[in-house]
Amino acid sequence: MSSNSAKENRMNADAIVDNADHPDDVTNATKRQKIEQNPARRENNNYPRSFVTWNCNGFSSRAKNNQTELQKLLEDTNYPDVICIQEARLKASGPDQLRGQPLQDNEYRNSIQPVIDTIFIDYCPFWSLADKKYAGTLTLIHSRCYANHNNNIFGTDDNSAAFTPQSAIDLMLRRFNKTRSECGLEVSSSSLDDSATTAAASNVDASSKPKKQQASLKSFFAPKKDHVNNSSSSSATKRNSSNRHRHRHNIEGRFQYFFFQDMDVVQTYVPNNGSKEESFQRRRDWDRDMLRFMMDRKKILQVTQNDNKMMDDDDRKMLWIGDMNVANNYQDGTHWERRPQTGKNNSNNDEDNNHNTSTSSTIYEWWTDEKKCFVKRPTLKKDKQDVGMPGFTQGERDRFREFLKQGDFCDIWRELHPMGIATDSSSSNANANANANDGDGDQQQKKWELANYTWRGQQSKNPGKYAKYQGRGQRIDYFLLSPASKLLCCNNNQKQTSTTGTGTTKISDDNDGNNSLVVDSCDILGYGTRMEGLFCGSDHCAVKLTLS
Repeated sequence: MSSNSAKENRMNADAIVDNADHPDDVTNATKRQKIEQNPARRENNNYPRSFVTWNCNGFSSRAKNNQTELQKLLEDTNYPDVICIQEARLKASGPDQLRGQPLQDNEYRNSIQPVIDTIFIDYCPFWSLADKKYAGTLTLIHSRCYANHNNNIFGTDDNSAAFTPQSAIDLMLRRFNKTRSECGLEVSSSSLDDSATTAAASNVDASSKPKKQQASLKSFFAPKKDHVNNSSSSSATKRNSSNRHRHRHNIEGRFQYFFFQDMDVVQTYVPNNGSKEESFQRRRDWDRDMLRFMMDRKKILQVTQNDNKMMDDDDRKMLWIGDMNVANNYQDGTHWERRPQTGKNNSNNDEDNNHNTSTSSTIYEWWTDEKKCFVKRPTLKKDKQDVGMPGFTQGERDRFREFLKQGDFCDIWRELHPMGIATDSSSSNANANANANDGDGDQQQKKWELANYTWRGQQSKNPGKYAKYQGRGQRIDYFLLSPASKLLCCNNNQKQTSTTGTGTTKISDDNDGNNSLVVDSCDILGYGTRMEGLFCGSDHCAVKLTLS
């Protein structure tokens, strides 16, 4: 969209937002007007069809230094329906529900807002941020995903988005007209909820507080006063209070949930495991509470199905997107190798269904060898479950696999590329995929350069120097689908299993083809030591999922 068109849209929206003071009001009202006035822009789908996930490593830096790359990201991914961005690292406007907007300071007005208003003009932003420049997430939903007169894809009611796991459960209960007791759910708050932290600080039982109502998207786009200027008129605040955000947020802005008509979409930025006992425990707490969220959701769907109100609810799909900060197995990191089995070999006997390892060999992982993988080896005495680089410890992997099992998730990219890719992503040579992630052979070093990893170590800024993690990679950004049996692959080359008469590959024999998620492609959009492709200034590249 040209800048002139954007300017005309804003001028046309003046009548709607002539009383707005908040910098985002004009933008959001303009976007809402575009949705209402341009029904041809909307597709007749019950959920989005294209997704991008990307850890931007600081949205402010990208907005200041990488605007050309951001535009290229949109163009090369064909303007996806949903863009999930992690590690926004912007300070929130304030605590509690104010975490849904960035602080309206000079940095925001001069760098970030212009990018949102121009490059991402067709998208509505959903922020969830921390109280300092740390963590934080941003979800950008394209205007074509919003409701029109004939099809409620997403959100004109009060129950479309949530920003803590327990708020998401509450939202689902309202959507399905259920109570916690009917579904057998506990009332206590999750440690991932900001409400739990607030309640603990004030010595108040969180369960005794009145339930906070989800704000409607009409109020999201409605005029509101600037949250930052707390000295402004209290009467103005009271006058607009009904139009403000009422969402609770994770205290670090790490969780976002969206209720589409036929699918739930969850974005998370999982905490790094770190190298201290406190950070190990923080990660264990996060994993525990996310597992509880998944199991609570499962109970709601089961009860709803048993009541025969919506027969397909038990199979309601969930797409879990984001930086999970874990490499599921050795294939998801570079510089592993197969070694002869010895009693003292520093190795990892990690399970892997895609390689038939013999009893006389084992897998050595550079990322789990603390003598080599750390710049400075930690001196903390660790439990065996916490040994290795964050993301590669056995404890993290075991808990991630428990997610996959209990939540009935499949890893979409790995399903399509069980052995990784052997050439660039445009290659049609399916047979080459058989050994793409195999660490053996003369071409081993070249294989680490391929688009099988979503994070890459930065190159040294000093000529002639070699950085510690230069040339090394990890796959820690995912698209996970539940139920796994609902995944179908529309690809004749990537997945080498029997195909149906329509040319669609069945991932699961239990799938009858009804209500399935048909995948056209799932691609990692960056590669190599030089970090080519869609890194856009970050150390993570974008990953795209396209549904048929």
